[in-house]
Amino acid sequence: MPLLQPGVATVDMTTSENLDKQGVLTGTTKVTATGPSAMALRVIGIAVQAMGPANAASQMPALLGRPGATGTLSADPPMELSPSYTIKGEFTSPGWTDEASGKSSFFLPPGLRLLGHTGDGIMGPFNPGEMKDSEPTPCFNGHASETLSLQAPPDVKFSSVPSDTRVETPNILFTAHWSLAGGRLTVHREFTGKIDQPLCAGAVRTQAAVALKQIWDSYSTNISFDRSVEDADKAINANPNDAEAFDDRGIAHAKAGQYALAIADNDQAIKLKPDEAQYYYNRGLAYDELGQRVRAFEDFDKAVSLKPDDADYLESRGYTYRMMNQTDLAMQDFDRVIALKPEYALAYYNRGAVYYSTGQFERAIQEYNQAIKLDPDDYYSYFDRGNANFDLKDYRRAIEDLDKAAALKPDEERLFFLRGMAYQKVQKYALAIKDFDKAITLKPDNAWAFMMRSYAKRVLGDTYGANTDVAKAIKLDPKLAK
Repeated sequence: MPLLQPGVATVDMTTSENLDKQGVLTGTTKVTATGPSAMALRVIGIAVQAMGPANAASQMPALLGRPGATGTLSADPPMELSPSYTIKGEFTSPGWTDEASGKSSFFLPPGLRLLGHTGDGIMGPFNPGEMKDSEPTPCFNGHASETLSLQAPPDVKFSSVPSDTRVETPNILFTAHWSLAGGRLTVHREFTGKIDQPLCAGAVRTQAAVALKQIWDSYSTNISFDRSVEDADKAINANPNDAEAFDDRGIAHAKAGQYALAIADNDQAIKLKPDEAQYYYNRGLAYDELGQRVRAFEDFDKAVSLKPDDADYLESRGYTYRMMNQTDLAMQDFDRVIALKPEYALAYYNRGAVYYSTGQFERAIQEYNQAIKLDPDDYYSYFDRGNANFDLKDYRRAIEDLDKAAALKPDEERLFFLRGMAYQKVQKYALAIKDFDKAITLKPDNAWAFMMRSYAKRVLGDTYGANTDVAKAIKLDPKLAK
């Protein structure tokens, strides 16, 4: 099997979309490919010629299967050979009313994705089905990119901008960068595969399988619009018995930090529709933000009783159990969450936190390992694994974990304090002082950071600096004088 050289196989897709308040999505897509991908695109071009622009577009699954979706495709002449080949398309897709109004979250629509997900197949399939991670698969050098953008309806705002994704192995680099400007949300994805053999096998295949799963999961990123208080007010004025409108207004109040108002709306929604689990869940979230943990638990417990197999409800109840030190019950809920969603990183982190709180540090580290495997950018799992390694007196591993955590969140005071402590344990006092400096900069009233820095300074012969730090620590916390 010949090896495909770098730069030969490329795919580039650009989709620009607009959504109006009536829930009609319109947009354009342009796909350009070279090498083997251009051959595949030319086959589609032949179909466009045979079926006609509108009929060919109607066969594209990327029209999202929405009733009434229409589109047209415009293809370059498929038999006129050139280094690259391009197909353009336009589409209209109605039926996005709930998404446009903020009632439902959704994935950023891909438009006319003619050649599948960006990078799928270059180093193996994103969704392998029954294929084992160790099973060899054809691989080749290739590059694929896509830029998807969606303009929000007038006077409507996106709830948030998703986090970026980066997945890297010696043979794969995938990035997804999200941005928001002028009401247009954009994601730019790039996938590059580098290989010196035509078949992925052994360690290369195993590494690729893990990375491809992470990349595939990153496509399941939800976005949503904020439903304004004003919109919910209009719905309530039109129908005072609209439970969903009260819940929507409660969500809008909660997003604005007005939790008491959110709870009042949740109360009304529950009064109108007392068997709707989501309303109890939303009220529980508001109570939790106000620190009313018992009331939050009662609502999460009610939501679970109405919908026992909802992982979100179980996770929130489990978290509340954990905060109330009911570790056995918390563990039962997290076990159920993992059984329902075995690829959910946060559930493993939470289960690790339960083990940590009960002093089972090795078991906690196993859970953090799994959380990090599923979500390599999980700051909290790195930090808490570092904490567990510190408690096990494995200070070098603790430092490694805290290094990774610092790369993800460079302004966390507790991280630098803990890493400074770990550096002191391995007698790297200059690095310890540097970390305590950072901790103090971030939290100037951290008396213990001054006290620990004084010890490092004294070891390095800076007696004056050590005494000054001790005096400062005692001033901040007189109990340290004892």
